[in-house]
Amino acid sequence: TFSIPGRTWAYVTNLELGAKYLWSVALAGSAEEASATFVTEAAAPRLLCAGGVLNLRDLGGWKGLGGRKVRQGMIYRSAGLRSGARRKGGALFGGSYEPGDQRVTEAGIAELRDDLGVRTDLELRTNQEAACMTSSVLGDDVAWVHVPFAAYDFIDNPVRGREPFVTIFRTFLERKNYPILFHCSGGRDRTGTLAFILNGLLGVDGDDLCRDWEATVFCEESMKFGPTRLERLLRYLRGLGGDSVAEQCRRYALSCGVTDAEINTFREIMLEGGD
Repeated sequence: TFSIPGRTWAYVTNLELGAKYLWSVALAGSAEEASATFVTEAAAPRLLCAGGVLNLRDLGGWKGLGGRKVRQGMIYRSAGLRSGARRKGGALFGGSYEPGDQRVTEAGIAELRDDLGVRTDLELRTNQEAACMTSSVLGDDVAWVHVPFAAYDFIDNPVRGREPFVTIFRTFLERKNYPILFHCSGGRDRTGTLAFILNGLLGVDGDDLCRDWEATVFCEESMKFGPTRLERLLRYLRGLGGDSVAEQCRRYALSCGVTDAEINTFREIMLEGGD
């Protein structure tokens, strides 16, 4: 409920895909009221808004395994909530770091915490980029999990990709951690790679996964398209074998040390009931 004095319109954001909503309008000081319903478009991606947060969207809404939809309101992705850490005094080498500037506004924090319900803030940037960061800007009651992760074919690297992936993936196996927001700096490369694998494990079609990766370009003007980046990931996954992206992502997860039982748990958490 909100008031809009002096206006006859309202701009409403962050509605769920394919959802039916009831709205009603009443004039202040009057008993008259009008109401109606509307249904939002069901097509993913679900683009979201929170003050100061770039490239924010929901991983849910896509069709996954067996025609089951990926649940909305569970996993979000975005650009960083802070700028990268910087060296004090502008020194190039040595010295100490200080945290980067906070990007998200107070209104954005309220949106992420109260409306989207974020409980876990998963940071994918390097130790240097996240230097001096020990907690989430969303508040002390939001868990801050820092696991540096790689992008594209670098996920094959044992230290930069495989080992971190196991830690990251197991964060998504605990229901108490949801909703989870994960991010890197711009929300395209490391974030885009993780989003691709997670939704791939859920059975989202390869074309839809590519469309979701491309959506970053429309969310943040400074992000160039660069399809060769994504092609490196696609070539790497195809090299693992399997006749579908879901199987390729499964083989990657298994090669990292994740088990089939853990993959099934993730699917149970994130996939809605069948058609």
